[in-house]
Amino acid sequence: KRLTDTHIAQPSIGAVSSGFLDFAQRLGVQPDMTAGHSYGEYTALYAAGVLSREDFFMLSETRGRVMAQAQASDNDAGTMAAIYLPREQVEARLANHDDVVIANHNAPQQTVISGATAAVKQLVAEFEREGVTALMLPVSGAYHSRLMASAQEPLAKAIRKVKAARPSLPVYGNSTAAPYE
Repeated sequence: KRLTDTHIAQPSIGAVSSGFLDFAQRLGVQPDMTAGHSYGEYTALYAAGVLSREDFFMLSETRGRVMAQAQASDNDAGTMAAIYLPREQVEARLANHDDVVIANHNAPQQTVISGATAAVKQLVAEFEREGVTALMLPVSGAYHSRLMASAQEPLAKAIRKVKAARPSLPVYGNSTAAPYE
């Protein structure tokens, strides 16, 4: 149950990710490039040598803590749902819902929405009535939405403390799908 707490989950995911990376390296497996979505991008930067192990874990803990604080600071931490429709169709439906945003575009037929709990649940119910598969996600907050906005400055402050190294291999950004410079 504690692992569902964002403050615990983020560094725990980092510990597992770094453990798998260490194991792969012991087996002689080396990546040709790295990429990651959302928090996974931190792991990608760590795997490419941009972040030291110490900075990777410091940022993991900070990110988890400030996101948990953002959730706790609002009466509604929000939620997320997967909608099995193309992004464009979901975007059109969100035009009248300024409290819900597209959080992820996972596949051509899967778009994740994030926002105020009541609004997300309403949209899920509407999609289901229309025969569209729409699933509430078991998350503790509205990640990738403005409900996480208060986490931005404390996380940016922590990031500014990090001395980033040049990547040892290409790292593809999750918002551009292009390698970082």
